[in-house]
Amino acid sequence: MRDSAPRRRARGTSLISVIGNLGGDPEMRFTQAGVPLTSFSVAVNNTRRGPDGGDIETTDWFRCTCWRGLAEIANNYLQRGSQVFVHGRFQTRTWTNREGQDQTSLEINVNELQLLGRGREEPSGMAPDSRQSGGDVDPDDLPF
Repeated sequence: MRDSAPRRRARGTSLISVIGNLGGDPEMRFTQAGVPLTSFSVAVNNTRRGPDGGDIETTDWFRCTCWRGLAEIANNYLQRGSQVFVHGRFQTRTWTNREGQDQTSLEINVNELQLLGRGREEPSGMAPDSRQSGGDVDPDDLPF
């Protein structure tokens, strides 16, 4: 006997985690409803061996967006050059620029953010353990 309820398709998800450095200072703004969001770009450098045996370095750029409390943390503690771990939902956007060329943007809607290097100084009155970060981790101590 068949179930009369319509079948739902299984939904997939695209999750991504990256470790990289901010290419510029974060930009905080607010939706019309007053919800804070902070955007920033993260550069991830990769090195591979080229055909001539030399190293070839490439950089992938990810546009990251944090919402609500995470947006405030990102805005308060991140700055250009900060090393971060971001995890969230991955998506690509494609558009045509003014010159008629197709452009693609790699975007992460951030669910988790960890500061791996030094960020901005803490605002007065903020306790060090209240940060959502890797704290005093020295990037040289990381195994990667």
